[in-house]
Amino acid sequence: NDQTMSHFQSILRKRKTESFKGFLVKVKSGKLQAGSTREKKRYQNVKFMKF
Repeated sequence: NDQTMSHFQSILRKRKTESFKGFLVKVKSGKLQAGSTREKKRYQNVKFMKF
């Protein structure tokens, strides 16, 4: 939904990630260094999103 997309855009700006695809690859490869355990758990299922 729009709120989720907006949230991702916010995360991407914070992480200076070039694209959603780049972000998803980082998540799937386990290389994303989240700020907290809660954030890591929140994005474990990101790979299921389609762009």
